[in-house]
Order: sequence, then structure tokens, then C-alpha cells
Amino acid sequence: MTTKEIIAVAKNDPKKTKEALDQKLIELKVAGFRILECILYVRHNQDCALRDAMEITINSSAWKNEEEEFLKQQEEQTQEFLEAAKDDIKSIKQTFSPNGEEIEIFIKNKS
Repeated sequence: MTTKEIIAVAKNDPKKTKEALDQKLIELKVAGFRILECILYVRHNQDCALRDAMEITINSSAWKNEEEEFLKQQEEQTQEFLEAAKDDIKSIKQTFSPNGEEIEIFIKNKS
């Protein structure tokens, strides 16, 4: 299923309760959806921020046992990006709040 198709399905489904969403994530996983596709579904079905969709998905019964591996993979990808882009990065701003950590990366002008 393409990204556009997942978004269309998510938006056409009625907004789900926590329990119904948990069941839907199990159904999606059984149907072959990967975790990122489930996060996309949650983001658009629940009309929430990407960070919230990720938290809902990785804490669901469908994906809870894979949370640690997913978060490790995300951290590795972030480090790979930072290493690959180090010459283009002007600055990085990291903010910690009760809602979590936010990282802003400012890229140098190419002109």
C-alpha cells in the first residue's frame, strides 16, 4: 500500500477509541503493515502529531515487544544523518520538556 493509500484509509476510517485503535494496529500488522506505516495510519486517523502517533503505535499491544528495537534503529538513523550532514549543519538546538525531546537542525546556506 502506498503512503497516499494509507492516509486515505486512515482518514476514511472513523476516529477510533484507544481500544479500537489498538485492535486496528494488530489487524494492520497481521496484514503486513510495517511499524512506520502503522504510525502513518495513527497520525492521520487520530489527527495527531507525528511524535504522538509514534508513541501510540510503539506502546500498542501490536508493537510493544518491538519498541526497543525501533527506538534503537531511529537513534542509529539520526546519528548516521548527523554524520553524513556534518559539513552542512550550521547548528543544532536540543530542547527537553515534559512532552519529550525536540531537536532542530539548522543547515548552512549553500549560496
